[in-house]
Amino acid sequence: MKREAPAPAGRPPLLRVAGLSVGVKKGKNLIHAVRDIGFHIDPGEILGMAGESGCGKSLTALALAGLLPGGTARTAGAVFLRGRNLCAMTDRELRRVRGREIALIFQEPALSLNPLIKIGKQIAESLELQGEGDKAAIPDRVFALMDKLGMEHPQRLAQCYPHQLSGGACQRALIALAVIGKPKLLIADEPVTALDTTTQSQILDLLRSINREWGTGILFISHDLGLISRLCNRVLVMYAGRIVETGPAGAVFGHPAHAYTKDLLGAIPSWERKGTPLLNIPGKVPALEAYGPGCPFAPRCAKAGARCRAAFPEAVRLEPRRRVYCFAPELEQDA
Repeated sequence: MKREAPAPAGRPPLLRVAGLSVGVKKGKNLIHAVRDIGFHIDPGEILGMAGESGCGKSLTALALAGLLPGGTARTAGAVFLRGRNLCAMTDRELRRVRGREIALIFQEPALSLNPLIKIGKQIAESLELQGEGDKAAIPDRVFALMDKLGMEHPQRLAQCYPHQLSGGACQRALIALAVIGKPKLLIADEPVTALDTTTQSQILDLLRSINREWGTGILFISHDLGLISRLCNRVLVMYAGRIVETGPAGAVFGHPAHAYTKDLLGAIPSWERKGTPLLNIPGKVPALEAYGPGCPFAPRCAKAGARCRAAFPEAVRLEPRRRVYCFAPELEQDA
């Protein structure tokens, strides 16, 4: 059965994902690393996707844009952007969508930017590939966007190669490359992980500004729950290829309903718990080959029973926009 988060009545979602599964080749076998997930993003919303490394966040992001690497494949489900099924598009049609309607920012700008091409030219090429006809106006648009994104002296920086810029400046250049076409949806996959705290805050402010001024919907992917709580309207928590909880960020982080979410929050240092030992989640994330039919967190959950290991639970509705996939959630189900 396809799992799909319902959109609010009266307003179609910007992005709707239904029953998405992604397989990874292991020898002759195809093992599912993302399993039957569904969610939506409203126009102008910032949705956070949280979870440990290896839980399937990046594969999900790549699947949404049709950029899965070799050795992986979408095996089920559909991805609708503004009502159009991206999974039914040809490669040529997808190339028209990328940049104009959906864009991605990755974790390592040094790996995403071409080291042999100057920053300004890379940003300009992104606009040219989207079919910008007035080529004479492109440089001014590039300089204006670089300035808007906090890149001082844009004319000078545009002549630099990536290795000549700081990590923060490279990340801003990557954001400029992604948003110069003003896409409707921006997917930011761990965009600030490699940056210092001050630069992290600046990039978060930048994403917030893009969202507010252009109405761009954002999928913000991170293992850092603190960053997600600062930026996102809603959050979905993934574990071992499954969505285990989703809802408003304040509600999920303030009163977690799934044991995994609760344990994750308990493992975060804070001033309130200064001097108190951090929670150690027993066990470890299962290898792909060990994924079973039940709740993937069952081997590490103190409350798990036989039914948890036998089948993945259906969604429990806690609030109008909040769901948890658990047989015994921490919060009582609404009547």
